[in-house]
Amino acid sequence: MISNRLHIILFLILIPYILFGSELLGTVVEAKSGLPLYGASIRIENTDYGSFTKKDGSFTIKNLKPGNYTVITTYIGYHLTTSKINIQSENFNIRIELTESQLKTSEVVVSANKKLQAVQDVPISMSIIESSKIIEKGVTQFDEVLRNVSGIQMNQDNISIRGSSGFSLGLGSRVSLLIDGNSMMSGDNGDIKFDILPSFDIERIEIIKGSGSALYGTGAMGGVVNIITTEPTEEAKLKYRAYGGIYTKPTYQQWNYRNSFATKAGTDITYSQKIDNFGIMLAGGLQKDDSYHAYYNSHKWNIFSKLKYDFSDFTKVSLLGNYASDNTTDWAYWNSLDSATLPPSNTNYDIRFQSNKMILNSEIKHIFSSSFFGSLKISLFRTDFQNSYPTASTFFRSSQANSYISEIQLNNKIDDNTQLTYGLSYYFNKVSSSTFGEHDQNNIAGYVQIELTQITNLITTAGIRLDKENTTGSKSNMEFSPKLGFNYKVQEDFNLRASVGHGYRAPTIAEKYASLNYQGLKVVPNPDLLPEKSWSAEAGIHYEIPVLSKPILLDASFFSNWMDNLIEPQFDLSVPNEAPIKFLNITSARIVGFEIEAKTLLFNFLGVQSSLTLMDPKDLSLNQTLKYRSKLLWYNGIIIPLPFAEFQADYRYLSKVENVDPSLGLQIKDYDARVPVHVLDIRLSIKFQDLIGVPFNLRINCNNILNYYYTEVPGNLAKTRFIGLQLDGSL
Repeated sequence: MISNRLHIILFLILIPYILFGSELLGTVVEAKSGLPLYGASIRIENTDYGSFTKKDGSFTIKNLKPGNYTVITTYIGYHLTTSKINIQSENFNIRIELTESQLKTSEVVVSANKKLQAVQDVPISMSIIESSKIIEKGVTQFDEVLRNVSGIQMNQDNISIRGSSGFSLGLGSRVSLLIDGNSMMSGDNGDIKFDILPSFDIERIEIIKGSGSALYGTGAMGGVVNIITTEPTEEAKLKYRAYGGIYTKPTYQQWNYRNSFATKAGTDITYSQKIDNFGIMLAGGLQKDDSYHAYYNSHKWNIFSKLKYDFSDFTKVSLLGNYASDNTTDWAYWNSLDSATLPPSNTNYDIRFQSNKMILNSEIKHIFSSSFFGSLKISLFRTDFQNSYPTASTFFRSSQANSYISEIQLNNKIDDNTQLTYGLSYYFNKVSSSTFGEHDQNNIAGYVQIELTQITNLITTAGIRLDKENTTGSKSNMEFSPKLGFNYKVQEDFNLRASVGHGYRAPTIAEKYASLNYQGLKVVPNPDLLPEKSWSAEAGIHYEIPVLSKPILLDASFFSNWMDNLIEPQFDLSVPNEAPIKFLNITSARIVGFEIEAKTLLFNFLGVQSSLTLMDPKDLSLNQTLKYRSKLLWYNGIIIPLPFAEFQADYRYLSKVENVDPSLGLQIKDYDARVPVHVLDIRLSIKFQDLIGVPFNLRINCNNILNYYYTEVPGNLAKTRFIGLQLDGSL
């Protein structure tokens, strides 16, 4: 606590001092026409310096000391450009020309090493999803956008990256979710709350595939998903979206539970503006969803805000706030396969589930010099839920959890070839729950990472993190998480990479202390759970191959993940007439596999993308396939530009899950009903701005157009065919 206070005082009362440095002046233009590009992003690699272009394409970055720098310029729809410069004089001028690309987008990331760098320079596999893809697909809840990302399998609310996760009743996640670099894992369940995430105000999503515990700590043993929210715009801007649609009737008459079509509709609106040194963004959204099940409807609303203020060229602060409310039914699983859209026959249809979530994230950034900068983050994530049973009922469930998180991070450029990143973090979870009891959990950690570029074209990254975790009523845990990575540039657009890292996940309060009855399932506590541990390794390539004057972007990797002490929910068959569920450390596992992703432009207009992930997820404890994993994931997408419009299609195939927990048959009828997944989504976007000069787009979306029936988790029919319209634009 004293250390944190000293850092806060240091940042808040530090007397500004003048850095006598050079100014980088420049313009960014379109290569063919020479026209200026407004809103292009210019960043100095390995520093916190950056800017955006004005309407005339100009930009200025001040106070750079003499030396060598790499300037990274990005603009959606154009190739990323890196420029090596050597600043010696007082001012340095540069002209940057960008060429259009329908294959590449803004390939700059901050998540891999907690600093800005080009994605091809990182030593681990990553995927990037741009904001345009989210809007075009009509995504209204964050998890929908992940279902076609290479290597990711969604098991309802569980994100599984390359087989890292199975199905855990909504408790615990082996993938860490961040928003602008701040943790978004609930303090009780340790899970992801998808409905709080501002899907309409996302700039991009960065996905790390493989253990991220060396920088991000507990929960990142399977990977990291970092949501980067949009920045306030230079001029006043109003962005809007309205959508609605229907779930078509079931093919089987016995599944048809209503005479009318089930519908989903909602709206989102965002206002953004920057006035001098102050930037503001305010947003809100509403949604009503009848769903494709009986007793599975929901009403949601959320508000989102982002405030930024630049005290000087050296000190900047930001505040992000988000609140979401969700009133839904308490669905768990179907009645049977014959009545897959109905809950069990003894379900009380009057019971509802109220959930509220709130985020407050603050950050102070300060540049001490052109080679030394830092940030201080303080955040609160609150979750609050309860069902509508009387409090005296054995079926009443409620929990309030507050997560307080703080982190100080420093980046120091020792010399032109040595970059140091280090910091301290602390989180404190306080839970008050009828389900989990009264418990506290805290974790303090320190980390350091060094990046070396002494050898030409070779980037070496090494780091280590030490975490100490303690939960009331349990033993404390201490964990070291080292990492080592290499990235070698063979030639332009041809990189080799390799990495190895340790991961860990501390048991959540819910996993240790859950005590509840839920639709026939009884869960009992186990305070003796141990942390999960893993070692992950990969070797891969990133290559742009010229074929008949057309480039093919290729990314391929071999990966291996060894996991121990995996926590799984198990039925305790030794208890007569009850068979309660208890979370146990029961599994050692090994997952090896290969992943390849390619995209290209055919016939100068047809964009094609395909990825294939092959895995062998092995439960070494039982000598069988790990539960709830598919061995083959195959995702495909095409884009066909038309006059004033664009047609898109996505197809995903997941092989049949080979193994599920047979004990589920004690409670869930037809728990073993599962098939391979074949889902085809199509959409047509009509751009009225290009057609008649009116600033909006009309999008026709059809998800699961073949109305293919499948399950993601036992006893739960996955989303059926949905046909929707979306109107979006900006003023």
